[in-house]
Amino acid sequence: MAVSRPASLTLLNPGDPPLDETTDSPPLPRGRDRREFARLNPLDLREPFAARLKYGDTVTIVDVSAGGALFETGDRLRPDSDLVLEVTGLDGEEPTHVVSRVLRCEVSGLRGGIRYRGACVFKRPLSHPALLVVPPLLHSAPADFLKLEFALKTIVEGYFQRSTGSGTAGRWKDRSALLAALERLQCAAERRDNPIERQLADLLRAVVPALKHNQAQANVVQQVKDHLNRQAPPPAIRVAGEYLLSLAAHWAPPVVEPDPPAQPDQATTPVLPESPAQTTEDLPAGWQRMVVRFVDGKLLRGYSNDFNSDRGHLHLCPSIGCAAADRLLVPVARLKAVFFVRDLQGTAEHADGNTFDHEPRARKLEVTFRDGEALVGSTLSYKPTAQGFFLKPANSRGNNLSVYVVIAAMRHMRFV
Repeated sequence: MAVSRPASLTLLNPGDPPLDETTDSPPLPRGRDRREFARLNPLDLREPFAARLKYGDTVTIVDVSAGGALFETGDRLRPDSDLVLEVTGLDGEEPTHVVSRVLRCEVSGLRGGIRYRGACVFKRPLSHPALLVVPPLLHSAPADFLKLEFALKTIVEGYFQRSTGSGTAGRWKDRSALLAALERLQCAAERRDNPIERQLADLLRAVVPALKHNQAQANVVQQVKDHLNRQAPPPAIRVAGEYLLSLAAHWAPPVVEPDPPAQPDQATTPVLPESPAQTTEDLPAGWQRMVVRFVDGKLLRGYSNDFNSDRGHLHLCPSIGCAAADRLLVPVARLKAVFFVRDLQGTAEHADGNTFDHEPRARKLEVTFRDGEALVGSTLSYKPTAQGFFLKPANSRGNNLSVYVVIAAMRHMRFV
C-alpha cells in the first residue's frame, strides 16, 4: 500500500485530482478548506517577498504560504524532486534557504521564451514577516482614544520623573523597557479601526524606530513635526504629538566620556586643540559660553555643557545649571555657526578683525557664508564630508575663542 502524503496537497488548485489514488485515507476537503496555511498573493503580503532558485534564476511569486509556494520560472522542474528556494532577507539579513519538494510543473507561457509554473511544498513551515496574517481590526468608539492618550502621557511622564535624591530616572530606569512600552502602545493603536487611533499608530510607527536606533534628536523632532504638518491631525493627535516631541527633545544616547588628553611632552610644542578649550576660570568644568547664529539671522546667547561636533543638536541654557524644562534644544542643521565667547554681551554687529595677530600652527583659511559674511582663521579639523569644523579666529584677542562653522551654511571656502 502506498503511503499518503497529505502535505503534498497543500498547494493544489481546486478540482485537481490527488497525487496518490491508491491511498485508503478518507477523501480530503476540497478548495481552501484543505489548506493548513493561508495562501497570500503578492498584494496581500505585509512585507516585500522575493525568492530565487539556489544556484538558479529569480522566481516570480504567484502566491505563497508558510507551507509552500506557487511560482513561475524559466527553469523546468521535475515533479517530486527537491529544490532549495533562497528567500531574500530583510534589512540586510542573510537570505533564508527553504528546502522544498516540487509537486507539479507545467508550461505557463511562451512569450519571450518558455516559462514554467511550479508548485512546491516546504519541508518545514516558513516563518517570514511577510506571511503574517493581519488580524481583524477591533471596533472602538472615538472616546476610547483617551485611554491610549493617557497611556502615552503616563509613559512620557514616567521618563521625566526622578527618584527622590537619587538623580536616576524614576519609572523607566531601562531605556529598552520604555521603548517596549511605546511599541505595545503602537500595537494597540494599530488594532483599532478608529481613524484617530490609526493616526496615533502612524505617528508612533515613525518615532519609535528612530528612538530605538538613537537617531539625532533634531531628526526625530523633525519627523514628528513633519508628520503632524503633513496630515493636519485633529487636536487629540496634536496633544499626543506634543508628548512625543517632549520625549524626543530629551532623548539622547548615553554620552561616552572621551579619554583625557595625553600630557604633551616638555620638549614638544603644544598643538592647537581640535575643540574649544575651557579658558575662563569663572565657569564650572565642562560649561561654555556660546552665541549661536541661525541661517535666518536669529541669534541666541547662553551656556552649554553638552556640545559635540558629531551630534545633530545642542542644549542651550539661559543660566548654568538651569532646570531641564528651561533648556532649549537647538538643531545644528539650522545654524550658521556656534561662537564660543569670552563675554555673552558681545553684539551681533561686532566683527573681529580678519588679520592674523599670531602665526598659527594650523592651516589658514577664509570662510564666506551664504549671507556674505567672511571669517578668517585657522583649522586642524576641516573635512568636507563632516557636519562642521572648528576654526580659531585670526584675532586671538577678540571676544571669540573658537567658532564651530556649519559647512551647509558656507557659500565657499579657500585656504590662504
